[in-house]
Amino acid sequence: LLSLLLLLPCSIIAAPTNTHTLDNPWGEYAPECLADKPSLWDESRIIKKWYTINLDAEAHDMWREVANDYKDKMMSTLDVVKTMADEFGGEGTWDMLLPLFWDAPEKLTEPYKTEIKAMADLTGIPVEQLTLLNLFYEVDKACTSLIAIDHNGKTYHGRLLL
Repeated sequence: LLSLLLLLPCSIIAAPTNTHTLDNPWGEYAPECLADKPSLWDESRIIKKWYTINLDAEAHDMWREVANDYKDKMMSTLDVVKTMADEFGGEGTWDMLLPLFWDAPEKLTEPYKTEIKAMADLTGIPVEQLTLLNLFYEVDKACTSLIAIDHNGKTYHGRLLL
């Protein structure tokens, strides 16, 4: 009896609605063409600041406003990533990884190299930490790729899928 009493509310909550028909099995979630209809997005609901990035500007000028607005959040994110790295790989993992990135910014291609150096200057985050932070979203998924070119110009691509 207790089982029936517990299942009754579940069956009421999970009961299908009458909006599903043979012609419209998706009910209220059916796809609908919005061509020539007003946009569903109400721009007045935007709660984040809108940035216009001038890709022709110098890197420091291009990213100054974003860096100023997000510097503190980037520092906080860096602290979280340091903690995650140490939790995932053991204490000291972050400090072990940093030397691997001391010269990494110099090996980046343009304009990425100049832009990440500018962001480091503007935020006060060391460039090797910012470079590692920028790659961490791939590392934390344990799905990474490596691209290398040997002395003969042959390109190698490897992918680690866990």
